[in-house]
Amino acid sequence: MKRRIVFTQALVMVVCIMLGSFVRYPQRAQAQTTDKASILLSLNRTRVSSGLAPLAVNPALEKAAQTHSDDMAARGFVDHTGSSGSIPVERISAAGYPAWQQMRVWAENVYAGSHGFSEALDYFLKDETQSRSILSSRYREVGIGAQTATNNAGIQLTYWTLTFGSQPGVLPIFINDGAIAITSPQVAIHLTQEEAVAGGEGNTIGSVIEARVSSSPSFQNATWQRFEPLIPFTFDSLPGPKTVYAQLRDAGGRTVASTASVQYDPNGTPQVALAAPVSRATSGTQFDATRAVSPSPYNTSVPIHTVQPAALPGSDSTIRLIASPTAAFILRTPNPIKALNAQPGAQTTGLPPVLINRTDGLIPDWLLPAYLLAQGGVLVVGVYWFLSLKGSPRQ
Repeated sequence: MKRRIVFTQALVMVVCIMLGSFVRYPQRAQAQTTDKASILLSLNRTRVSSGLAPLAVNPALEKAAQTHSDDMAARGFVDHTGSSGSIPVERISAAGYPAWQQMRVWAENVYAGSHGFSEALDYFLKDETQSRSILSSRYREVGIGAQTATNNAGIQLTYWTLTFGSQPGVLPIFINDGAIAITSPQVAIHLTQEEAVAGGEGNTIGSVIEARVSSSPSFQNATWQRFEPLIPFTFDSLPGPKTVYAQLRDAGGRTVASTASVQYDPNGTPQVALAAPVSRATSGTQFDATRAVSPSPYNTSVPIHTVQPAALPGSDSTIRLIASPTAAFILRTPNPIKALNAQPGAQTTGLPPVLINRTDGLIPDWLLPAYLLAQGGVLVVGVYWFLSLKGSPRQ
């Protein structure tokens, strides 16, 4: 009887080991160690080298991006759809990012990898859909999300989310493509253009045709000139903080005012900014520097219409349509199920290689339970044999 009890206990232990091997424990999220300033610098260098204006960081887009990266890291997935079923436009809207009355302009890139942001950026630029987000002139602002976690194979991955957008009446300007410290008073002012809604909306500015810049908020002696993306400008020669003011005007006379500041030190070191330049709409009045703050979230009683994702026939992508009476923007995003089920050696798109050929996916899921079962069987047989010998009569 005693031998049967011991045998049963051994068998229960084996079963418990087998069941435990099937359990997928949540990934362990870790503190961020990413340098978002250097990430922004990499993004803007890529855009400027392609003839585009830099991107300004927006707090609402940053919140949406970080929330999604935290979600992906905690649950070990990479997709545009969150664990709660949310899609990017819903997260961006919930974060308070402003929109036009009938449309919202946005995009999202996601990736997970173990070799820093340079790996993610390289993937984004090689992927046709995600490279369009980084290199689109319609987007003026960005949010950067990053969270690190260790997967089931013990590999530390960083989950990246980039959210892009444009909001009405906000056209950031940049000194030397985003500097906060300069060593020469001669600089280049990079203006952004309204390309998301070129016709404007109500009192919101459309495509800019004229601009003027000044070191004075009253624009004294500043003359209007034809819009150019880059305008040379010279500060006075006294070291210290410097601010440039810009007014931009469309064909309908609607204007927007923006400002950017730097620290001028002829003996210092140039530095690149992380904070977004300031931009706000005006009504033809003088620019009040004391009120130059980021706009509050745009409120409207007209709902923003979205179409739920639907599979494209014969495609590895889904379609998301942001509709308005005058325009429709399409964002194609990868189909995660199809990508994960891709055959070895097949051409795959959408999900990063770290998920398609991930290290913890190289070993079949059945191998570990089978190994533990075999070891458990050997253990049970050994225990039974030992007890049989112990209980047999001695000669």
